[in-house]
Amino acid sequence: MKICLLTLVILLFAGKLPGEELQIACFNHFTSFFREFQRPGDMILSVRKMTEEDIGKQLENGTLRLALTAQPPSQPDRFNITELAVTGVIPAVHPENPLKNISSGNASLLLNAKIPTWHPLNGRQAKVHLYRTASTLPSPLNLGTGKSPSPAPAAPRNTPKKTDQCAMVFQTENHSKSFILLFVDPDGAAGLPLTSYKEDRVRLLPVDGVAPTLENFRNGTYPLARKIYLVTAKQLTDSEKKIVSYIRSKTFAAQIYADGTLPIEQKAEIK
Repeated sequence: MKICLLTLVILLFAGKLPGEELQIACFNHFTSFFREFQRPGDMILSVRKMTEEDIGKQLENGTLRLALTAQPPSQPDRFNITELAVTGVIPAVHPENPLKNISSGNASLLLNAKIPTWHPLNGRQAKVHLYRTASTLPSPLNLGTGKSPSPAPAAPRNTPKKTDQCAMVFQTENHSKSFILLFVDPDGAAGLPLTSYKEDRVRLLPVDGVAPTLENFRNGTYPLARKIYLVTAKQLTDSEKKIVSYIRSKTFAAQIYADGTLPIEQKAEIK
């Protein structure tokens, strides 16, 4: 309370009162992507991280007008809904691994370290070495369920976790490090971001017979991918239109891509 009063006093001393306050909610970590947004005038922009369930409830009761979510509203006719990006993972193995296809169920088990050896997948008795980052990408177990994933528990960096019922898990700093280790380990596996779909130095596995291609990500047939939607009120204020234009700009798309998520081409300006 003291901080809020101090802020108000500072604004009054400067001869300014708080301007229009707009809120946008994000189901994931996209809150950080608004740092480059140039706020017009004295507009106050509040970017909040929320679960998809809470976003849906607040959109429906009218307390929220702008949101990024993987779960479209239950009453879509009340909103403008834009397909903004596609997120997910691609199960990847070493090029010498004989595994050429995997079911969505086994992919979830593999990438969540629930398959201890390669035997049920390709007949080999070798232990599975899973290279996994502390990523904020949705877990493959939760993709398509409409539920926000729980964060993976932290593990000591590059320290394997080994039990009879689990794969050996190696925590890595980022997806690039996971790829490097996978490339030299015949027993390795990793979940790579969708932006790796052109990678040919490791084997990217089709899931349920569906290849990890750009077309299959965008048409919704790849089982371990789901779309991110921009949901807005039907009638927008001028300030809200500026925020929406920024979300659909090349600047925002570049940040999405750098994060491992594939942007869907959008118009850069909202009239």
